[in-house]
Amino acid sequence: SAAASIEARYAEHTYELSQRAARSGGKREDVLALAEHLVEFAESGIAEASRTEEARKAALSSYNQLLATQPNDSLALIASSRLLLHFGEAAEAARRIRLATQLTGTTAEVASLHMQALFQLNRFDDVRKMARHWLSVSQGSDRDAQRLRAALRLWSGDSPRVA
Repeated sequence: SAAASIEARYAEHTYELSQRAARSGGKREDVLALAEHLVEFAESGIAEASRTEEARKAALSSYNQLLATQPNDSLALIASSRLLLHFGEAAEAARRIRLATQLTGTTAEVASLHMQALFQLNRFDDVRKMARHWLSVSQGSDRDAQRLRAALRLWSGDSPRVA
C-alpha cells in the first residue's frame, strides 16, 4: 500500500540519518537533521499513533543529545520545548524557553510556546500578563496577525464582554 511504502522510505531515511549522526560523532547539523526528520514524520499524519509517539520520543532524545554537548543551542531548546509540551513536561519546557529567549530574544512563536507552558503549569496570571504584553507590541494587518491579536485579547482578559 501507499502508506507502507511511505513508512518504509521513512524508516530507511531514519536509519541513514542515524548512521550519519553516529559517524560524525553527534555533529550538530547531523543530529538536527535526524531530529527534524523524526518530527516531520510524527506531524505528517501518515503513521499510526504509536509510531507517531515513538518518532516524537526519538526526536526529543536527539535534541537532548545535542543539548548535552551544546546547552545553549537555541534551535534545539525551542524545538525540544515543543515536544516537552506535547509530553506534558511543561516545567522543563518553560525552563528551556526562558533560556532560549535569554540567548536570542523572543519571537511571537516562542512567546506562544511559553504561554502554552505557563497554561499547562496553571500559571494563568502569567499567561494573561504575557498576552497583554504581546498584544501591545503585535503588528501587522494580515489575517494571521488579526487572528493572533484576537487570541491574545481572549488570553489577556481584555476581550469585549457579551451581555
